[in-house]
Amino acid sequence: MLATPRASAEPGHEWRRWIAENLLLGSAPASLLRILTGAGIAEREAVAELELALRSPYLKGAARLKNRLARRDWVLDIQRTLNGLRAPHIERRHRLPAEAFLADYYSTNQPVIITGMMDGWMAGRRCANGRSIISPATTPSAKSKCSTAATPTKTMN
Repeated sequence: MLATPRASAEPGHEWRRWIAENLLLGSAPASLLRILTGAGIAEREAVAELELALRSPYLKGAARLKNRLARRDWVLDIQRTLNGLRAPHIERRHRLPAEAFLADYYSTNQPVIITGMMDGWMAGRRCANGRSIISPATTPSAKSKCSTAATPTKTMN
C-alpha cells in the first residue's frame, strides 16, 4: 500500500490519486476506507469517494492497461525461459541473403553473426602506409591519403 497523503477533512486530489493507485495495486476497498476515516475523512465522504473511484471509466481503463502489461510480461517471461533452453550457440553465416536472414533468423528471433557483408567497402581498406581510407564517397581525398609520398620507401644497402 502506498503512503497516505496528509490528513484533511475532505478528500482532495492527492487522496483521490492515492485511492486510485491503491485500488489498481489490488488493495481492498474496506482497508482503504479504514485508512481514509482514520485520517479524519468522514465515513460517508470516504465511501462516496471509493464508490466514485470504483465506477470511474478512467480507473477501469487503467485496470485494462495493467492487465495488458501483465499479459505482455507473462509472454516475455515465457520467451526468456524458452531462450534459456536453447544452446548458447550463435551461428556465423557468410554473406547471408536478406531473404534467408528474414526467414531463418529475424522471424524466429534467433541471433546470427553475418560476415563478409562489408568486404567490398572502400572504408574498410588500408593504404600501403597503413592508414585507413575514411571517406569512400570522396575518391580524390582517399587517394591523397594513400599517396606514394606518404608511403615510406625502402632503401637498399
